[in-house]
Amino acid sequence: MKTIILSIIGLLILLHICDIKEDKLTHNINTLLINTIKQTNPLSTYKVWTYIELENTPKQIQLLNESMELPVYFRKCIDRINFKVNVLHPYNIHEYLPDFSIPMGKSSPLSLKKRVDLLFAHILDNYGGLCISPGTIAYDLTEPLREIYLHDIVTFGSSTPVSASQSDLYPDTYIIGSPKGSEIIKKYKEKLLNDTFRNSSDILSECLIEGEYNNKYYSSKTVGTHDNMMNKLTVDDYLNKQPIHFQNKKEHLAITIPYNQLINNNEYAWFLNLSEEQLNQSNLEIVRLLNE
Repeated sequence: MKTIILSIIGLLILLHICDIKEDKLTHNINTLLINTIKQTNPLSTYKVWTYIELENTPKQIQLLNESMELPVYFRKCIDRINFKVNVLHPYNIHEYLPDFSIPMGKSSPLSLKKRVDLLFAHILDNYGGLCISPGTIAYDLTEPLREIYLHDIVTFGSSTPVSASQSDLYPDTYIIGSPKGSEIIKKYKEKLLNDTFRNSSDILSECLIEGEYNNKYYSSKTVGTHDNMMNKLTVDDYLNKQPIHFQNKKEHLAITIPYNQLINNNEYAWFLNLSEEQLNQSNLEIVRLLNE
């Protein structure tokens, strides 16, 4: 009798579900599928990736321990990521991408930003996941990781100087995610390889405009790239002791710092050379954001 009652209840629930609009039903089923996968096989969930570039030799590199000469700020950024993160560097890339032919390291003819974007495009094509640029302060990226299952690509921020003109067709590339083998990532990777000196954000925008892709977009409000006057922030703003007046701090999923400018500009070498004690006592806005 109990079995019959449960069967009837199950049938009623199924009939009720069938009355839900198709798009909502599809979303609910997909969400349920994601949660089921995560519960039954956590290893099948998409990974978080980041990249570091050091002068160390391969024998000296032991990730996240005292022997690695990594600026304290970058180490702290990696430490605070709430997920197991795969840290890529020039000496372990071929463990993941045996055929990766892009020269990495400071001797590369490509800019730091371009070679990192190329690396991330290859990683997403082969593995999927969420690629986080070095120096990004991650708060909670749980939702974006889930959205990878439901979309062709997950994008963040704005490549335009003024927040008011941003759209999902013009994201930046400091954080980017996709499922494995996504069509738009394949196209993005191909265009990056064929035009190595063009801005990566422009290439990604071109791909988004040319095709009809399911893009989950998180605006600049979620990555702390613009202030409350909708002006794009610079490295100097983050390294200032004055607090930044953001659009809405409650919406922050991460803070994407222009790491390429931070590393390439000798004016910021003092910051990268700070000890942990010096960093903690610096009273810089970037440290306050890091410790939130």
